[in-house]
Amino acid sequence: MKRKRGKKRTITGVVIPDDWDNHDKVTRVAIKAPDYEEYVVEYNRQGKQLLSLIDRTVRVRGVVRERLNGDLTVSVDNYKVIEEVEEHPHVTQDCAD
Repeated sequence: MKRKRGKKRTITGVVIPDDWDNHDKVTRVAIKAPDYEEYVVEYNRQGKQLLSLIDRTVRVRGVVRERLNGDLTVSVDNYKVIEEVEEHPHVTQDCAD
């Protein structure tokens, strides 16, 4: 599925570690959606808060971009911790943007 660059989206998935420092401290996380797509969380104020939510399911809203290497990133505007993944589409594009 081809995605447009820089569109606001809502993503539901599990927060997973994506990068560590020399002391094995997680320095970057990603969101793994049930459709196996991974979104690297950009290190902004909201994104930093997700570092403490590893292995938790979240719903995030933010701008999704595709890097030149094909990796997807999300700049999180807001998020909500949820208890279980719903059986709805995992990435949606809002029409009101």
